[in-house]
Amino acid sequence: MKTTIIIIILLIMGVPSYPTISDATISQEFGYLGHVGIDFFVPVGTEVYADLAGVVIQEVDDARCYGRYLTIKHIDGNKSLYAHLSEFKVKIGSWVRGGQLIALSGGDPNDNIDGDGWSNAAHLHWEVRVKEHLDNNLYNIDPLKYLLSFSPPGLE
Repeated sequence: MKTTIIIIILLIMGVPSYPTISDATISQEFGYLGHVGIDFFVPVGTEVYADLAGVVIQEVDDARCYGRYLTIKHIDGNKSLYAHLSEFKVKIGSWVRGGQLIALSGGDPNDNIDGDGWSNAAHLHWEVRVKEHLDNNLYNIDPLKYLLSFSPPGLE
């Protein structure tokens, strides 16, 4: 019975997931010179995955800073933001599982794809905003530490 329940939960929720390809280089760490997220050096068109399960609550095509981005609100009330995207693969209101493909990366100001924002090279920007400050990035938390807090014991 317990195994069946665990399988059902995994089918609905997915598993905590790295937001892009596993060998992506971190080009800017959280907190470095006040950076509010983590930047991954990845080519345009690289797959972007939901870090945790939740509902897609926002898709913006061309914000000044973030360019094309989307946000996912998680069960704990926090939200993840993925920025400098070239293409959305989900829609607002969609339930997504951890590890599900949600977008393709972008950010190259020299290509013909809009939605780069304030980007000087192709990359993925990933951040986590706490539930008390969903519309303000001054209180962001380290996305990797947040993701690891959902991992089973011994995998930290």
